[in-house]
Amino acid sequence: MQNISLSSYGLLSTTPSPVSRMMASFAADFRDWCDINLGVGYVNDRTIPQRAILKAMEAVIDDPIRYRTAFNYGGPAGSANLIDSIRHFITENAIGNITKELLDTKNVVVGVSGVTSLLEGIAQIMKPGIVVTTDPMYYIY
Repeated sequence: MQNISLSSYGLLSTTPSPVSRMMASFAADFRDWCDINLGVGYVNDRTIPQRAILKAMEAVIDDPIRYRTAFNYGGPAGSANLIDSIRHFITENAIGNITKELLDTKNVVVGVSGVTSLLEGIAQIMKPGIVVTTDPMYYIY
């Protein structure tokens, strides 16, 4: 096999992270009848509000005008409906004391939740601005 020249970051990326190694090890030995995992990427299926999710999905399916691209990404900027909803939520709840006037001068970018590489890429190319995110929820981070 031919050697491929990688950047220092690329070289570091060829070695699985400790979290990745932990998850691979866990997945190989997990016994779903008795084991409990509190680690990254695993949920307790019994805690997922299945009925509420079903109700929400039915509401989306039943309103194709409002949710025109509900099952697609909605273009490079993300779902226009989601972006409008985020803007409304921020201003209506005075999140960070951000006013509508200030928010109107900013772009709202919707990325995939939990994709560290996407967030890192955005952070590398965008000018400083307002970032709305959840608190870190994984103990491992």
